[in-house]
Amino acid sequence: MAQPDDMFERMIGAIPAREIVLRHLGRSGKPAFFDDRAFEEYIRCFTAKTIHGSCEDYRAAAGIDLAHDEADFKAGRKIATPVLALWGRRSHTGRFYSSDLLSIWRKEAASVSGGPLDSGHYLAEEAPVPVGDAFEEFFRWYKGAVMLDRECRGEPGPGPAALDGNFDRPRRGC
Repeated sequence: MAQPDDMFERMIGAIPAREIVLRHLGRSGKPAFFDDRAFEEYIRCFTAKTIHGSCEDYRAAAGIDLAHDEADFKAGRKIATPVLALWGRRSHTGRFYSSDLLSIWRKEAASVSGGPLDSGHYLAEEAPVPVGDAFEEFFRWYKGAVMLDRECRGEPGPGPAALDGNFDRPRRGC
């Protein structure tokens, strides 16, 4: 999808939205974990505009994003805003990077917390309660962290209680 021309837009756009969404899911029917309304929203949003945007995102990741990331890394710049990194344990990301994901993000961001959820690629659809709990706890921590002095603001926040023991819970000493 990162090819410089519109080949992938034309290929993907030639397949009916419902069919391409089902193919992407790797199944012949809608997975049970997808609420019908969410599934229909995926299909409704699968337009030429979103296909093009997705392809452009892949193009940027394979090109200019790498150059920007390399320049930031060489200059010692990191994301200053606290980052909550969640991924599905059974997803491609979870299977290939599970033990290294937080350390990878910590090279890019000053304050990272998170961990795997018991799900595949579609976290919000497969594990809506743990995702919601993770967001609520992260933003509750973030709101409190904003009120802390400058030294404490750089510390990572606690991990959501909804996640299992693999969730990284950095310590705060302020």
